[in-house]
Amino acid sequence: MQDIRRLVLNAVLDEVAVSGVDQKKIENIIDRLEVPRAKVDLLFGGIDQLQAEALIVIYEDYVAHLWTQTRHGGTDPEARFRARAMSQLIYCLDKPGWSVILDYPSLNPDFTAMLRSEYGERLNALFELNMGRLAQNILDIQTGAAHFTEIDFDNVPRAQMLANPDLVAMTSSIAWGLLGMTIWSSGRHTPSLKTQELDEVLDKGIQNHIDTLIQQIKRGALVH
Repeated sequence: MQDIRRLVLNAVLDEVAVSGVDQKKIENIIDRLEVPRAKVDLLFGGIDQLQAEALIVIYEDYVAHLWTQTRHGGTDPEARFRARAMSQLIYCLDKPGWSVILDYPSLNPDFTAMLRSEYGERLNALFELNMGRLAQNILDIQTGAAHFTEIDFDNVPRAQMLANPDLVAMTSSIAWGLLGMTIWSSGRHTPSLKTQELDEVLDKGIQNHIDTLIQQIKRGALVH
């Protein structure tokens, strides 16, 4: 039974990453695997629950991937930030279907409400972990810290962030800047879609954008 569960979940993870998601596509995946719908209901609780579980798996993997690549940046906080930024971009380019679901929850409000109801606590914990790590990276850039702070669920700098409106504002602004970069680069920005001139300068534009975000961090209020 668990083998069938993994088979269905992995198939949904792989196909949605490339082609996006709706209920019909997931039903087609299940039919292609020749898994009875009743078994899917038994294993997951239904199509929406299957999609929700897959999204949680992807988000957990995304947060872990960003942290792994950030750590590869070494002791230089700017290098860590660049590693994080590029890993976020590459991850979203590799999985555009899931990126749309994560970035635009209002496209399916009923599904989003169900997701929040069943997985809201886990989503919030992952989000706070991801933002806490980004906030620490921002602080390290501002202070020039040459150390690396290991941050996991048990030591997210939540209180430090909430006690400092400037840090919250800066972290939000940088996160939005990184999100905009990934949306544009992955072709989700319709007006620039298939624009050859933009494609030719995209790599330089990405690096300039990351440079600009780092300069924004350095100009921000210094917080200890």
